[in-house]
Amino acid sequence: MGILPQHRKKVIKDVILWERSSYLIEEKPTSNKALAQWAYRHLDFRTADHKKLSESTIIQEFGEVWREMKV
Repeated sequence: MGILPQHRKKVIKDVILWERSSYLIEEKPTSNKALAQWAYRHLDFRTADHKKLSESTIIQEFGEVWREMKV
């Protein structure tokens, strides 16, 4: 099914924390946008009706969560 909207913010926070803790060993994204693109390629983000989210939407949501976390 993928990652539905009710879990998306938590997953994005976890991905940001994983990157900060060096858990993403295979690649080291150099920016928020690069991390969002990595997540888009490796995770399956979905809408409430199970349609795949666009890369630009994921990048935008990563930016919002990033600012909330003040990382």
